[in-house]
Amino acid sequence: MIVIPLIALAFTIAVFWWTFLRRGRITTPAPDTYACPPGPTLRLRFPLVLVNSGAVPIVVSDIRLVVDRVHEFHWSSVRKKISPSMDDFLDAAAPFAVTGRGFVQMYAEFGQVPPEWRPEPGQAYTVVIEVKNERGRWSPAIEFDWWAPVRADLMTATVAHRNAAAGGPLL
Repeated sequence: MIVIPLIALAFTIAVFWWTFLRRGRITTPAPDTYACPPGPTLRLRFPLVLVNSGAVPIVVSDIRLVVDRVHEFHWSSVRKKISPSMDDFLDAAAPFAVTGRGFVQMYAEFGQVPPEWRPEPGQAYTVVIEVKNERGRWSPAIEFDWWAPVRADLMTATVAHRNAAAGGPLL
């Protein structure tokens, strides 16, 4: 007769842990659009929705973007929209919290870390977006294929692009 109360107690503890104490991870769906703002070095802007899968809030202290596991881009700013313009600066890169089972939507802009690299127009590259938590650990949020603009002159055009093989500027 003691088995049923023990199962009920174990179930109660497990549900309490799952509901209030479980630490999740940050994930994001692959973005369908991006932009390459004009400038002396390559910059990439992606719309991100960072989702916390756990019950406990997670502090995101930094974000980085790595292309083909070689070319690193640091998070430089948060923008108001995906299409580049003169007045779209919202804020500099700064830590933020994602509430338990919550999300944060942002237009994150990443600046290239030297040495300078330029992608081949119309080619696909593997991109990993990683987040750094309050403990200083990097973890991948998403890995996806990024399609460079179809022409070299579109690398610094002030338009958004569709992230697809036959994608082009969104006008």
